[in-house]
Amino acid sequence: MQLALDLGQHLGAAYFAGGQLLQSETAGLGCGKGSIKTPCPWCGPPSSRKTFEMMAAVTIRGLIGDKVTQVAYEKVRRHQGVAAAHIYGYLEGLVRAACQEREIECIPIDVATWKSRIGTKGGGKPAYIARVNELAGLALTEADEDRAASVGIGFAAFGLPT
Repeated sequence: MQLALDLGQHLGAAYFAGGQLLQSETAGLGCGKGSIKTPCPWCGPPSSRKTFEMMAAVTIRGLIGDKVTQVAYEKVRRHQGVAAAHIYGYLEGLVRAACQEREIECIPIDVATWKSRIGTKGGGKPAYIARVNELAGLALTEADEDRAASVGIGFAAFGLPT
């Protein structure tokens, strides 16, 4: 089984077998985007940095189970904000460490590379979400952006459906 990850405050994960999508999901990691009055719709009120780090470590270790043989993730070269860069770097480190510990192949794929492989380079979020819906037969919206990105990364890394 293969796992594709979109790393970020909302973690997108998609499982593949033989180039076919099996399952996809979004994991809220207590990202801190919400407030007590208006919590984040995925993960509730903001969490402390330590809580986020523990939740991320547990979530990633849970996603990379015994049956996973390859992990592909989106390799981001730069971020707009410092907080996003720190979160991404921490998550990338967790993924690489979990793969190394279990001797699993870890495949970083640049953003432009995976988008061009699925045929949406330069189209923005609506373009790759529409393309993922077309390839996988899903009905994802912009609210499901992290899930759509993980499916797109998976198709780019493990093969487009024929």
